[in-house]
Amino acid sequence: MLLGTLSFPRLCYSVAVYLTILYLFILCPAFPATPSSLVVSYGYGVVAPFRTASGIPDPMIKQQAGTARRELEETIEPVEFFNLPDLAERMKAFIKLATATQIEPLLDAGPLENLLRWQFPWLDATKLKYTPWTRRHPAQQAEGTDAETTGIVISVGDNNVLVAGHLIRTLRHVLKSTLPIELAFYGDKDLSQEGQESLMALTENITPLDVSKVFPDPDLRLDKGCALKPFSLLASRFQRVILVDADVIFMRNPDEVFETQPGLVETGTLFWHDRAIDFLTDSIRDWLQPVMGDRKPSAMLQQSLMWKENARMEMESGVVCMDKGRPGIFLSAVLAAWMNSGDIRPDPYDQVWGTSSSFPASCTPSLHTNIATGDKETYWIATELTSTPYHFQSEYAGTIGTPSSARSICGAQAAHTDSTGALFWLSNSLRRDQYISRELGVFTHWQHGMVSFPGNGSWTRHDEPRWCLDGAAPVPLSESGMDSVMEALLREARRVDHAFDVAGWKEDFQPR
Repeated sequence: MLLGTLSFPRLCYSVAVYLTILYLFILCPAFPATPSSLVVSYGYGVVAPFRTASGIPDPMIKQQAGTARRELEETIEPVEFFNLPDLAERMKAFIKLATATQIEPLLDAGPLENLLRWQFPWLDATKLKYTPWTRRHPAQQAEGTDAETTGIVISVGDNNVLVAGHLIRTLRHVLKSTLPIELAFYGDKDLSQEGQESLMALTENITPLDVSKVFPDPDLRLDKGCALKPFSLLASRFQRVILVDADVIFMRNPDEVFETQPGLVETGTLFWHDRAIDFLTDSIRDWLQPVMGDRKPSAMLQQSLMWKENARMEMESGVVCMDKGRPGIFLSAVLAAWMNSGDIRPDPYDQVWGTSSSFPASCTPSLHTNIATGDKETYWIATELTSTPYHFQSEYAGTIGTPSSARSICGAQAAHTDSTGALFWLSNSLRRDQYISRELGVFTHWQHGMVSFPGNGSWTRHDEPRWCLDGAAPVPLSESGMDSVMEALLREARRVDHAFDVAGWKEDFQPR
């Protein structure tokens, strides 16, 4: 009777008000709080989804996903290296779509994965054991449990098996690390069955990661050189990856690094600086400035000696920590992998992205000479260009060995610190020179790295030993109790060498 007294417009209005009240107070539970880290980490103002009636994706998130999807569908095309700035902008749309897909589980991940495959034909998300937006693929369900969120991925080939053995045994038996370990390699020609079995026999909770089964495209040319590493990061079953070169040695247990290093907690990344060198030519800055275009450099980049004072190198990629659970980090890793793919860097042993012959004459910006070795600079450049927050440990690389003067140490190793300034890890193994012989080094002191130019020191390069730092006074390892740790590390390395000698393992002393 009441409805009969209402005009049709009033009836429509009344029904709309009723449905709105029903939705807000009955069908829709309280809106969940948005973790502040979500907004800070992704930088796109993404809010937590309104929980709508069962089976209906949140309209705000769905709209955001639709906008990003349409933008990608209109711009997807093969990209040459000189169009890196355009691809970086496209990656921001991928990050928006991935973030929406991650936080709204009712959104289908298929469109995102298809678009990624169109842009990167070598990237089949259904083969990945972890992605930030879904774990519904059979490959993801078969391996990798929630209890193994964090793990160590070691990039290793037959010609650095012994130093990888030093790393594995010292992690387990000296530093008491319990994190699971994956050995990353590209097929049996990279790491033979004998090499795999020998390394896995050294400890428990260690498994092979044959990246060729995830990225089989031969045009990627991942069977040699450092190009394999970002692909290993993507192929790993771990969400939080500690990606490590075979010749790294930790001085402290790295198991809690994702909980104890503030920059890593905040951004989901932790990178380390290389030696602060200013006497070589062709700084990365000279190449990067035109790539950046109108982009405002991030706060992290503005602090960089490379950016401020034209230091020759920026990053040492012996250890790279990345949380793939954050879409911005995951997709920055995809961009880093692209920069290391065969079409972009024809020779895997070239300095990063080859030489000027790899590019069209009209290429702007051009990369006119060698600027950086291997994969090392691609991780932070990818995050910078996608506007994804990242973090560098503030101190540049120091060195370790025995003092050659009151203010100098010469040696092959670079020494890296944690956020407290304590010695954390070394590059280039425990050997005096790993490319010449098995002779182990002598390590009694270490030196902090530089923080500015001309600042507190300078580097010089020699054939033997390879690098000398004239700077801060060398610090005795005994001052922090690290002398006993070093003794234990060297003792364990000798045991590994003896075991492989008995097994008849031969080294050719050729760089990987």
